[in-house]
Amino acid sequence: MARNFGENTNKKKFQIIGILVLCLMFIAIMSSMTVAWFMDESETSNGEPNITLIGDLELDVTTNFKFNNLALAPDTIYTTDQGGNDIATYLKTSANHDIDGAYARVRYETTRKLVGTTTEIDNLDILSLYFVDNLTTSTTYDNSSKNKWVYNNDDEYYYYLGGIYNKNIMFNRGYRTSNTMTNEVADANVSITITVDAIQRQYGASDAVWTTSPQVFKDMVAVESKTTTLPQNITVSVSIDGVKSNVTMKTNSTLTKALTQAGITSITDSNSCGWYTDEDFTNPISGDTIVTTELKELYTKSSTDSKINITTNSEGKKTVSKVSIGITGEIVIPNDVEVIGANAFEYSNISGLVIPNSVERIERLAIGDTKLVSLHIPKSVTYINEYIGSPSTLSKITVDPENPAYSDGNGNCIIEKSTKSVILGCKNTTIPSNASLVNNINRYAFRYNTAVTSLNIPANITTIGLGFLTNNVTNITVDAGNTIFHSANNCLIRTATKELYYAKDPSTIPADGSVTKIQSTSLKTGQTITLHINKYIASVAGDMCPQSLIQNITIDSDNATFRVENGYLIEKSTNALVMMCKSSGQIPEGITSIKSSCFFDYVAMSANLIFPSTLTKIERYAFSYVGRSGTLNIYLPSTVTNIASYAFDASCKINVYTDVASYSAHPSGWSTSMISSGTNVTMKY
Repeated sequence: MARNFGENTNKKKFQIIGILVLCLMFIAIMSSMTVAWFMDESETSNGEPNITLIGDLELDVTTNFKFNNLALAPDTIYTTDQGGNDIATYLKTSANHDIDGAYARVRYETTRKLVGTTTEIDNLDILSLYFVDNLTTSTTYDNSSKNKWVYNNDDEYYYYLGGIYNKNIMFNRGYRTSNTMTNEVADANVSITITVDAIQRQYGASDAVWTTSPQVFKDMVAVESKTTTLPQNITVSVSIDGVKSNVTMKTNSTLTKALTQAGITSITDSNSCGWYTDEDFTNPISGDTIVTTELKELYTKSSTDSKINITTNSEGKKTVSKVSIGITGEIVIPNDVEVIGANAFEYSNISGLVIPNSVERIERLAIGDTKLVSLHIPKSVTYINEYIGSPSTLSKITVDPENPAYSDGNGNCIIEKSTKSVILGCKNTTIPSNASLVNNINRYAFRYNTAVTSLNIPANITTIGLGFLTNNVTNITVDAGNTIFHSANNCLIRTATKELYYAKDPSTIPADGSVTKIQSTSLKTGQTITLHINKYIASVAGDMCPQSLIQNITIDSDNATFRVENGYLIEKSTNALVMMCKSSGQIPEGITSIKSSCFFDYVAMSANLIFPSTLTKIERYAFSYVGRSGTLNIYLPSTVTNIASYAFDASCKINVYTDVASYSAHPSGWSTSMISSGTNVTMKY
């Protein structure tokens, strides 16, 4: 049905009708200038009121149709063209428009002409407008109907219940076809006419001209008119890079225009962090904000372009990429940057960071291991990687209250609203006890933050990511009302499953049966230890802690699950190697498999690991973060038929010797990704 629509941006003055005809279909953007102030009731020769034009009103209308001979399907919603481009219709005041704000109404008409005929038939039964949440049927003007479109049957216009300024306002999101479409209709030539009518906001012009407008629109105008006053001069304290001066500005104008009229033209989005109304740079004010008498102070800082690298990512967005680790002091990001890239400031010595209200994404380890003291997330940020980094110097975290994706819960932390998860904390964090706000603590929330020494888990926390704390926490408590977790001997325990989530010292792990499973990264010791496995322990993660810190492993003689031989923890029922320690010696005979993370952080002195002919299986991450200096030689027997993916995830040089004749001849159970990318492992056939 739709054929080869084209793209059109109308910047004609109102009083001009622009019609775009492309192939068999067209869109007409019709504009009528009705900016008028009725001075009096005197009659002219043609019987019309005397009209005085106020300003030169212009409106930009943008729509995009590129369907390239697509035959529209019945009962379908279209919001993009074949190329994935947005086909919504947008309105905003033109850059040349010198009146502050406009009201707008839009009429949509469509007709079709069947093949072989010359008669135009109304097409609204087949092709209608599609709106999202910006259309209302309310007859009352309030917060629920504000800044939405309402349809008026009397004149067949859609009226916008708000002002149009220099920021795009969406009209229709797309188009919807009905389920009554036939093949005959689908082949018809279709025309679409969008008539956009705009009028100035001030002086009651819409009441005088748009006499058929609905009552809800008139009610909106009445409310808006109360805030529309003649411009007046106000004095605003303007601080640029800490230098303050009193500036005379005009109200009832956009901030950008008021600043320009006041002679402040050197501050742009590309060379500053934008404008704020507070000296902490947490309350941004956009250039299209209407200046009122409430504006008292403005603050901005010049961007520190020389200290940062700004590139364009694959999506065409301006991005702060990796900076020099030698940079110090405060960094001010320009107000046109949209992404803080992965590792952008990692390992640098920056102590301050002004994130402008243009940034949308903050990627992995963006602030890892910096010297940041405080962090503020503006309302524009809608994505923060869970592993943003957790500087130990961080003492204050805030989030703009209007941010749709994140909050701080007044707890000095970042909470992801969609998952109700604390994704970043600091040494002064108090986890909110509001169950509707937070239920989870992310695994990276406090990891590597050595300044956190005490933490309370409120009753509303039901999920905690493993490894979320460092070894400096000496006081961990859980509210009595928490039914999932409890604390004992400064250990955090998942009650029902008897899992250890945190312990600073292995000697504090309860030996009363309340802990039977030692989880991954749960033992946070910062010194060499002797690991004792009491009789109740039935499950141990090989990466419970770096094995380079375990000098010896001991075990209760009546433990039913494990035994210790040659310094290795071995599962009795399967003869599987579970973990090793610094004093581990020769691999015991009879070993059948190597468990995940068994050789996690391997630092044994021996350069050779020779496995017995009983070995058949090597699990995922069995050799992970191997830390030997020099070369480690591993000898595998021909009996090994199963090697999991990423079994060798190491950072040092490893030679793996095997009886297999060649890579192509290895058993089918050997994963093609058994060696992690970027690791220095060589297979010797």
